[in-house]
Amino acid sequence: MRTDVPVGSWAPAHGPLHRFLSPRRGTAVAIGAGMLTVAVGLAGAGVVQRHTLEGEWLTVVVLVALVVFLGGLGLAAVLGSVRGGRAEITIGPEGITSNRLSPASWAWRDLEHVEVEVALRRELFVTTLEPKSLRTRATIAIVLRPTAPARREPARIRVLAPAFTSGENIPIVRDLDAALRAYGGQRFLGVREQLTHTL
Repeated sequence: MRTDVPVGSWAPAHGPLHRFLSPRRGTAVAIGAGMLTVAVGLAGAGVVQRHTLEGEWLTVVVLVALVVFLGGLGLAAVLGSVRGGRAEITIGPEGITSNRLSPASWAWRDLEHVEVEVALRRELFVTTLEPKSLRTRATIAIVLRPTAPARREPARIRVLAPAFTSGENIPIVRDLDAALRAYGGQRFLGVREQLTHTL
């Protein structure tokens, strides 16, 4: 079991940074299984009501689309969680290691530069049970550009981001920024933020 410091409080004295980048496996499996259950339920309802739906071609098309969409997404979530495990990253003096990279480890000398992209979407109203207040949603990605001329396309690692009240900073981004500055040196280009406003 890892003894990482709380998210948002990492310092070089703590040693290499290790962070999980996705929900626990059980959470992803539960969500995928829920989608599969809904898809099977809809398919079953369609079979039971097939005589009623004979003349309703639009309803049948929508029902089939929902079954395929929810079933496919649910199956992908379950299989991805079982096979791939939980996404994680370690940033240390030797380089960056993640089970979402291919190859899994990148030495600093093999990287031209690294940056963290944060896309913020500020919503005036939310439709959930949360208080109707100004809130911000974030999409976070770690972008690695290798030095090898054969591979000019950067590798991207998605990071699970919370919803948070406007003005609050993001602890995982603070940790990534601190670790990449400490270990990456001039290869780290910093954190790039982009903000959009939506209703």
